[in-house]
Amino acid sequence: MIYLYPVQKKFTYPEGGRELLSTLPDAFFEHGFKDDIRMIVHNGKALGMMGYTIKGGKALLSVHMRRDISYEDSVRALGAVTEHVTRACHPEVIDTVYTGCVSPLVLQANRYFAKGKNWKRVTEDWRPLLKDSVFDYEGYIINQGLMKDIPFGWFDTGAKGCGWISAFNLLKMAGDERTMEEVEKGLDKWDGAGHLLGMNISLLHFWLYRQGLKLKRSIPSDTLCAKAMHKSSCGILLYTHKRGAHFTAYRMEGDKAHFYNAVYGKSDHIETPEEFLKNHSLFHVSSVIYLEKV
Repeated sequence: MIYLYPVQKKFTYPEGGRELLSTLPDAFFEHGFKDDIRMIVHNGKALGMMGYTIKGGKALLSVHMRRDISYEDSVRALGAVTEHVTRACHPEVIDTVYTGCVSPLVLQANRYFAKGKNWKRVTEDWRPLLKDSVFDYEGYIINQGLMKDIPFGWFDTGAKGCGWISAFNLLKMAGDERTMEEVEKGLDKWDGAGHLLGMNISLLHFWLYRQGLKLKRSIPSDTLCAKAMHKSSCGILLYTHKRGAHFTAYRMEGDKAHFYNAVYGKSDHIETPEEFLKNHSLFHVSSVIYLEKV
């Protein structure tokens, strides 16, 4: 898991933490972040540093990453930084003033765009309508039940929005974060029935394929679904429970999967595919659309 720890006098340094802090360039502190510096830590190892300050409705952000961390860890780390700043001050814009060793691809994956010498991220229109508890600490949607004010076809997202939510989460995992509104409206225009029957998995598969995700699909069967999940890096699971059909995005972490928005409001929901299907699947004909491990 990724955590942001305030660097204080009694701070217990993770692996590589002291070295990282001692090598921060002066440019990192240009806007006076000395009282609000946080170390980005993943599985007990220091990944980088972040600090921010508020100026009007803008958050000025400095981020510094180690050179030797993976692209995926960098994307997740910046996602956690972005969500932390968003919750802390709800800015209209996040404006990076220093991005040491952060690749442009990592910034683009988190919906930042180049503006002059800096990178910016504009807070989308739907975010102020939602409580912060709709999202987890990396910005993934995990509480559909609090999204009744967000439309979805003839209905609302709280009632029938699990399909577009899973698509939003999967695109974010795949390094192509979109706005919530872009994903919802992108799927909405392909269903002339106003999502009367909810989201169709074939439509979801088709739309995500058009967005550049070369997804594969399993045969409806809990057993075959679990096998496909173990071959995948991430995907979207369709299963049935007592209240009907439900989509949930997941990311594989070893032999277990991290599920998003399966149990509303539950962060760090981690089970093996077999455990999840045993505990949550009603009719045992689940399907999955997924990206294979590289």
